[in-house]
Amino acid sequence: MGCTLKKGIKIILTTIDDEAKANEFSKKLVGNKLAACVSMLKIKSTYFWAGKIEESWEFLLFIKTHSDKLKDVVDWIRENHPYNVPEIIILDSLADDPYYQWLADYILK
Repeated sequence: MGCTLKKGIKIILTTIDDEAKANEFSKKLVGNKLAACVSMLKIKSTYFWAGKIEESWEFLLFIKTHSDKLKDVVDWIRENHPYNVPEIIILDSLADDPYYQWLADYILK
């Protein structure tokens, strides 16, 4: 059984400091067909902000979208994220063909 990998899926990483806000943010992304899936992990972040080193618990969102929707997703995150400077990190990825088809069928149709 061969493995067919497809290009075109982007994974966008962002963090939000409140679980309820992260859940609502995720539901809106999927509901607006900007993402087919958003996975969330609780993480501890150490970062430089406002002149000092900070530590806090955050929720890391893995936003799975199609490259054709990338600009729309990034624009939506910038407009709706609760942070002044949201983390927006974009990863190129390969996906197994059935997963790619599922994602593309939802987002692009």
